Amino acid sequence: MELYNVLTIHQITGEIINLIEDAKEYCFLITPYYKPWPILQRALDKAAKLEKKIIFVFRTNDVSIDQIDRLKESGFDIHFVDRLHTKLYLNEKSAIISSMNLYDSSKEFNYEIGYKINRKDEVNKIKEIVIDKDIFGINSEISIPGRYAKSRKNEKVKNDVKSSKNVYKKSIAGYCIRCGIEIDLNPNAPYCKECYQSYSYWSNPDFVEKYCHICGQTKETSMNKPLCKNCYSNQF
Repeated sequence: MELYNVLTIHQITGEIINLIEDAKEYCFLITPYYKPWPILQRALDKAAKLEKKIIFVFRTNDVSIDQIDRLKESGFDIHFVDRLHTKLYLNEKSAIISSMNLYDSSKEFNYEIGYKINRKDEVNKIKEIVIDKDIFGINSEISIPGRYAKSRKNEKVKNDVKSSKNVYKKSIAGYCIRCGIEIDLNPNAPYCKECYQSYSYWSNPDFVEKYCHICGQTKETSMNKPLCKNCYSNQF
């Protein structure tokens, strides 16, 4: 253990603020109880304006509705875990394991201690074991999605579409979203040759078409959204 990474109560609060301000990809704030002091609140307000991905994990039923609503309005993710006792704060580069809740009275009246980890490989391992496999994989009870969850979902859709391109190329059954005739199944090219020439004249990817590219049923679709809701759900 490197002693200069041991944090006293006077250092913990500033280091947590630094984690929030330095975060580029994400910042997890895992604390059973939550009532921010003014400097922490200002840091979170700034993070919201910068549209940072802040993910809170709280103990179930131990954070006020007013605080939850404020975090939701800021676009932050919120998870609730029954009997949570962990206090862990991390971004993609650093982590703080601590005895301290993000609670104003903890800052003012308690003697707390923490330990900061700056090695990225160790931080990633903590995230994988404690957050991804344990909290999110097993114990997460309620999730209020914010920017982090939405970005993860969008990334998954992109990866699924990318990985399924070869499947689409091998498939035969697809339909032109403008005239409905059978074509090769490829959501990236959902028009027959004749209809594509017509589409390309204006090239409006949101223009409403008549058919679903997969099932061929009469549905409102477009170049941007060539699948009906049912087919999209089945694919992703």
